[in-house]
Amino acid sequence: MFQIAMMMLIDQIPTKIVDGHGFRSLMSFLLPEYPMPSAELFESTICPETSKQEEDSDSSCSVEIDTTLSHLIEAFLEYIGRHSFIKDELISLLTVCHSVFGYFEDRPAVMTELSLTIPSVDPKQPELLRDVLFVAEHAERINSYIRATPDMALLPISDAQSQTLAELVRFVRND
Repeated sequence: MFQIAMMMLIDQIPTKIVDGHGFRSLMSFLLPEYPMPSAELFESTICPETSKQEEDSDSSCSVEIDTTLSHLIEAFLEYIGRHSFIKDELISLLTVCHSVFGYFEDRPAVMTELSLTIPSVDPKQPELLRDVLFVAEHAERINSYIRATPDMALLPISDAQSQTLAELVRFVRND
């Protein structure tokens, strides 16, 4: 819900969108087990709370995280070179992989329950390679977990992202 509320606040989208048939169908498809709150609840509670959380959050921490991730992405791009991957798609995929890895790394009990292991990466290789390989090796279990445990902090990996991920892993393993 947080990410939906943030989208509404940033893009100035009216809350009534969540009551629309198309939006509800999309959310039902993406997260079938997740009960979508009404526009009224978004308007009265969720969006104001989200806005307050953002105001209260420490922006320097956010900037530091963004800067760190930017450096990790740049190191990864240098590692693979400027090959046939569309830069924006690759950056999006790397961001998703980093987020997914971080989510599970913060939940060791879930990792154990799902038998998710962290791949070893040579210290000379970029840190994001570990995240990419983690998501690639466990994509099916990760997506199953996401669908069974709806959490707006962790959305399923799309088919397009899965395809790009497979191509990226093939490319990296051939080098």
